[in-house]
Amino acid sequence: MKHLPELDLPAELKVDFLERNLIGETNDVYTCDGTFADRPISAFIKVSKHPELSLSNEREVLAALADTDLPVPRLIWYGGPQNDILITETLGGEMIWDYIDPRRLLHDPDKAISYLSAYGESLAQIHNLNLPWAPQKRPRLYGLIGQQDLEDSRFRRLVSWVEQNEVQPTDPVFVHGDYNTASVLFDDDLISGIVDWEFAGSGWREYDLAWALRARTVFLDSKPERDAILNGYRKQADFDEGALRYCEVLNYLHFAYWCRENDPTYTSFALDRAMELAGD
Repeated sequence: MKHLPELDLPAELKVDFLERNLIGETNDVYTCDGTFADRPISAFIKVSKHPELSLSNEREVLAALADTDLPVPRLIWYGGPQNDILITETLGGEMIWDYIDPRRLLHDPDKAISYLSAYGESLAQIHNLNLPWAPQKRPRLYGLIGQQDLEDSRFRRLVSWVEQNEVQPTDPVFVHGDYNTASVLFDDDLISGIVDWEFAGSGWREYDLAWALRARTVFLDSKPERDAILNGYRKQADFDEGALRYCEVLNYLHFAYWCRENDPTYTSFALDRAMELAGD
């Protein structure tokens, strides 16, 4: 077993193997094998990095979703507000990211379109859930533009476009809040898991969909991929195309700003995509 970090874990948990999951960005995530209350488990241990982003919301969401048809992780243990650690059982399968990114070993172009259609349809099923919930934990996504700036004429032109073409949010629905290609698992050509619910809540359907659509430089950057997601979504629900366009521009602006230091190539890519969407 690798070195065990200093975590305040429950006494019932006996760890045989622990490894940091490097994909996690918002929180620290570890893969764990061992026993809990003498029962063998394979689990994820999620540790909150920020006091304002409590994992209590994810705990409550998982409890509510346990009675639905969605394949969500089983909650094993939550430490509470003073010990913000969440332990969930792992689910079988691999991220859809692994199948659609040509750089990855599991990349399968023959499956990519059908998987993306299922990915879009599953998001619509989430939005169709009748779960009255508090506003999602990412309200800042809609309000930071005035506090952000880049020394790039495209960024400033796009901020002007956002200000001049403001769209009011459509009626709120239950949203995942971080639905992306790392949070949806596939196994035997079916969705086997949807994870990472800490930002779930009541929110703007089109922004959740824009988040799921965000193109990378090597995948989700083609019309067939985009159409597959949207056509899958339309099997279960509708959306406002004008609101989606507005949310996608907002989304790319935020990522352009967030990636300005660590990934300037993506910053430029995101600004170009936003310019296309804005019609410039």
